[in-house]
Amino acid sequence: MVDAYPKTDCNGCKMCAEICSHNAIRYETDAEGFWYPKVNASLCVRCGLCVKKCPNLTPVRARTQPPDVRAAWSKSDAVRMDSTSGGIFYELARETLLRGGYVAACAYDADFRGAHHALIHAMDDLPPLMTSKHVQSDARGIYTKTRAALETGAPVLFVGAPCQAAALVSFLGREYENLLLCDFVCRGATSPKAHAKYIEYLETRYQSRVISLRSKDKRKGWNHFGQSARFENGAEYYASRNDDLRVVAYHYGNLMMRPSCHVCRFKTIPRTAADITLADFWGIPENEVEDIEKGVSLVMLNTERGKERFDAISHRLGVIPKTLEDALKGNPAILRSAEKGENRDRFLSELDSKPFDALVAQYRRRPPGLGVRILRRLKRGVAKLLGR
Repeated sequence: MVDAYPKTDCNGCKMCAEICSHNAIRYETDAEGFWYPKVNASLCVRCGLCVKKCPNLTPVRARTQPPDVRAAWSKSDAVRMDSTSGGIFYELARETLLRGGYVAACAYDADFRGAHHALIHAMDDLPPLMTSKHVQSDARGIYTKTRAALETGAPVLFVGAPCQAAALVSFLGREYENLLLCDFVCRGATSPKAHAKYIEYLETRYQSRVISLRSKDKRKGWNHFGQSARFENGAEYYASRNDDLRVVAYHYGNLMMRPSCHVCRFKTIPRTAADITLADFWGIPENEVEDIEKGVSLVMLNTERGKERFDAISHRLGVIPKTLEDALKGNPAILRSAEKGENRDRFLSELDSKPFDALVAQYRRRPPGLGVRILRRLKRGVAKLLGR
């Protein structure tokens, strides 16, 4: 029974309910806002399939190889500026859809208080799937929909967290030549409840409903990690990484992550499941990329299929060959789980009793000041000169 395991063993991928042909598994949301499977004992036949297919309890055999690494970006400035990093997801999705295929990826719910995985078949439906969402996506139903799309023979692009990519591989149970599977470098899944409280805070502050939400808004540059929102009354919110409360709680306190994310089993090289891994290419030297503040993607090509599909769009990209060492320098989350925040449990336990802004003010860890950031850069520069 899947609900007999500790919470650190569940990533919330929601695949177990889809694999159960007896409909014996449902989900309950705990006090922190994370969903977990619950077995209906009267329907369960003790076949053990949920445990055998769980990517956490029965690890998926790696289908990848050590990656070829690229720094890349779309040659279209409009696409690049409208994307979280360099626009590679857009270009892969465009190529898939123009070939009559399907794309499965994360979109915000209509009220922006949560997110879910959606399957699309037209370019007009692509914009909601673009940009990072930074809240755990509700993926229930997407595995069955993706399999149905694959069975048509059309090309299918699936993009999800590493655990969701592994869940799809386990769910399918066999290779599909028409599937391109992408994951991303994931630091950890945010509590949907905490995210909803952040939206509530914004709507209270601006006295209006959120109608647009954007992570990594680039109006002041990619490295500013800007966060923005627009409201029904015409108001607009923008804040940089050190001022936005969600970013501060997530990055400077590790206050909102799922328990399993602090002991993630999918931070491996080779990657477990994905043909291509995407991320921001943090740390790339500014003189190597034209207009770097428009964003640069880290692309890890993990399989021959991934290389072929990347090559198919390369004429639309700027590309620089890189090494895995280059990637790891600015993106430690490739291999390292985020530590559990000292105040994480208290923060999440008080979401119902205190406003979001008051909780962040109480439990945040201060971001490094300008002097500390300059010193870190100087140390990195000296180390590079010395060849360390």
